[in-house]
Amino acid sequence: MDGGAELPLHVVYTDEHYTIANMIISSIPVELVIAIFSLACTDDGQTGCALNATSKMFRDICLSSSVDLQCIGIHGAVKIQHFTEVISQREHRRVSTLFLSDETPNRGVDFEISRLILALLHTLSRPYLRILHVYMTTAQRFGSRSPPTDNLGLSVAWLPVDFSSLVDLHLSHHIHHSSFPYTSTTTFPAVRSLHIQSIPPDLITMLEREFPNLVNLTVDGPQLGYGTVELFHFLEEYCLPEPFSLPSLSSVVVRLTHMMDTRGRGQVVRTWNFEKDEWRDVMLPSLIDPNDLSDQVRVVHRDVYRKQDPLELEIDGRTLAVHPPPADDTAEVDLEMTARYDVDGALWRAGNDL
Repeated sequence: MDGGAELPLHVVYTDEHYTIANMIISSIPVELVIAIFSLACTDDGQTGCALNATSKMFRDICLSSSVDLQCIGIHGAVKIQHFTEVISQREHRRVSTLFLSDETPNRGVDFEISRLILALLHTLSRPYLRILHVYMTTAQRFGSRSPPTDNLGLSVAWLPVDFSSLVDLHLSHHIHHSSFPYTSTTTFPAVRSLHIQSIPPDLITMLEREFPNLVNLTVDGPQLGYGTVELFHFLEEYCLPEPFSLPSLSSVVVRLTHMMDTRGRGQVVRTWNFEKDEWRDVMLPSLIDPNDLSDQVRVVHRDVYRKQDPLELEIDGRTLAVHPPPADDTAEVDLEMTARYDVDGALWRAGNDL
């Protein structure tokens, strides 16, 4: 190392260097150190773990501020439970971005993972969570799930935990467990982006009640089977050339999938084996009357179409994109779902500037 060059704080080899680093840090106001750590801890939690292991001083700062926990990614039920136990021992539990996944195969639909997720969510400091993505196995995400009702006969909230600052939610289905109270009154006025992967029997009502300021909606749903009728009823309402019942909603993306069996494997429904762009011609009458297009409704046309390109509509300032099922082969379906999981993870990491 050149003479006179300062030793970078992350290059530390001896106790003497640790002492020098701590002396330098100790001369900086704690508020500034926390701000620096906050800029560093924007990955899935690895940087926070490294800061905790660097020195007692760093760990004390992390424990007192929870700056190391602001962005967390946890994979697997065991780790979710462990993280809940760890964070419950802290005074401050200020997680702003949380990504949870569980890929354990062959689970039932009412099972332990829901309890573990709800236990963690109830442990967090609620005003701080802004981004929440929960990814489960294919079977869990596409299984027929009839949510319980509260004492008013209303379906429980999609997420029965109140996070007033939440702006981005990816949650496959109603999450509930008998260990936690059911409620239909939870609302998320700050949520602008919602991604769901099962269709409740009252989708429009649910969106109006729980996400009154929603802007972007993404739905992954099977082309046939449970929820399909409700999905297309919603799309028909959305495509009417008149103000939609949820005025803030301006973008809907539907990614049709193949039906899934209880093991989470692709059960291919071969109704979309069309050549070129014929499937769009079949889909369009399910959404609008092609012979009755008005100035408020426009079908977006491209010069060149690939079979997997979406059907795109513009309706009175709103947009709709419907993507066809991804493949005609079970293995390809599984690969496609894995790819979507990877994309969701990348989007989550990029979403910290929301």
